[in-house]
Amino acid sequence: MKRLVIYVMYFMPFVCFSQVEKAIQAYKAQDYQTALTEWNRLLDQNLKGAELYYNIGNTYAGLKDFPHAILFYRKALKWDPNCKACIKNLKIAETALGIEEINLPEFILFRFYKSILLTLQAFHWFILYSVLLSSAILIYFFKDRLAALQIAIRYLALFSFVFLILAIHRDHIRNEKNGFVLVKESALYLSPDQNSGKKIDLKPGQYLEIKDQIQGWIKVQTAELDFGWVELNNGELVQL
Repeated sequence: MKRLVIYVMYFMPFVCFSQVEKAIQAYKAQDYQTALTEWNRLLDQNLKGAELYYNIGNTYAGLKDFPHAILFYRKALKWDPNCKACIKNLKIAETALGIEEINLPEFILFRFYKSILLTLQAFHWFILYSVLLSSAILIYFFKDRLAALQIAIRYLALFSFVFLILAIHRDHIRNEKNGFVLVKESALYLSPDQNSGKKIDLKPGQYLEIKDQIQGWIKVQTAELDFGWVELNNGELVQL
């Protein structure tokens, strides 16, 4: 939980690097509140990235605020699902709150597709799409000189289309707002009304999948596949 990772190359050119340095030094000195203030200043400048969210998660963990730590680890994983340090520290934070993670088995073909999809960011998939499409267009002008080039054009066009689909899907996954983390104790209600009856009590730090939203309430699904309603002000959306 003490590990700190910063890749300043991901930050925008105009970022005040003194804020990054202050946050790092404060974190190392275990002055977590000062570190958090500096990280939040970076967020206020609209900076984003898995490393930034991961560092904020670690800082909240240092403050023993595990629900917010879980929130930011999940934000980091939304940006980079392959972040092993984020996965590790997320499990540590969930264990600290007594939350048992339940992973339902996935269909093998979907798991294979997902493993490919999450290999790259949407931007990288789009670059591959652009390169292959440009190559197909360029080769098109020479297709009459060599019959094999006609086959190459078809394959380049096909794979460029596949990469475009992957880019769109990857971007959709990163930007969708379907996750919610409780930051305080909450009840799961039968309907969006406190008088509707309580189904179960939910723990701070629990991750819920959003199904619907209405006037300060959200309909959610728990990891145990329970459905119900929770008050929106009891947690925060996992969004970038």
